[in-house]
Amino acid sequence: MTQLPANLNAKSKEFYEETRAAPPSNFLMKIEWFSPSRATSMRSFETRAFEAGGYTWKLTINFEQEREDYVSVYLSVADSDSLALGLGWEVNAIFTFFLHNQLADNYSSFRGTTRRFNAVNNKWGFSKLMSINSLMEGHVVDGVCVFGAEVFVLKPPHLVECLSFVRRVDFVSREFMISGFSKLVDMWVSEEFVVEDHIWRVQVYPRRNSSRPKGRFVSMYLECVSAKSFAQHQKINAEGFIRIDKKPNSLPIYMKHWFRSSMDHWGHNEFISIGDVRSCPDEDCFSLELELRVLAIVS
Repeated sequence: MTQLPANLNAKSKEFYEETRAAPPSNFLMKIEWFSPSRATSMRSFETRAFEAGGYTWKLTINFEQEREDYVSVYLSVADSDSLALGLGWEVNAIFTFFLHNQLADNYSSFRGTTRRFNAVNNKWGFSKLMSINSLMEGHVVDGVCVFGAEVFVLKPPHLVECLSFVRRVDFVSREFMISGFSKLVDMWVSEEFVVEDHIWRVQVYPRRNSSRPKGRFVSMYLECVSAKSFAQHQKINAEGFIRIDKKPNSLPIYMKHWFRSSMDHWGHNEFISIGDVRSCPDEDCFSLELELRVLAIVS
């Protein structure tokens, strides 16, 4: 059997009941010269409209004898017929009703679950908020009774993020020839190529691109050129292997990275030592073999 939370009203299962010192932030209504006979004679009262979460609302308070002398309270969107939202308008909100306990100087609060207000269901509330007998025990003093309400509107998300896994994740192979390697001073950059509609290229630094002493290693990076224009949340996940074709018994170097505007390249500072390059049959002319595939794209 499912256990109800300790503060959930076990009779109605409609709301969570709590006590707090702070008054409601959106609406307060005072009733003067309150008595059970006057209330049940009037039966129902609709409050003025109040604003919360960018919408106007109103409360309907019922004192109905046929409901075993219980107070029922409902919230509705005011002037919903004039809302410029079209036929399919809807407002998702969490609301809380309050009763001021004047003897304890605090507020009994009754919070419901998220409700969707629309043209079909424009009124939500609690059919048995509190019995009139309980209401008279501290919530009515010298004929004064204070009701209140808070409404929290759930706004639609401002940012929608989409993670798309690539359906076909086959590797794309590319080969790049580097000639005159010994004469390179700064950097060698491959021609651009496209994988999964994104532009890529390879960067090779002949004397290592790092703050440490240079001259012992060659640095190599894979760059996602398209990532330079990505929005902050956009990124692309790719993996690949790269090796020097003419290096005897060379093993491919593995790379995997989330490429984004703030980190549009990834690779190895110590891709291969200068000594290993010189051991190639022709140290001044060799090729790079790259296999690359895109695994996922966040847009």
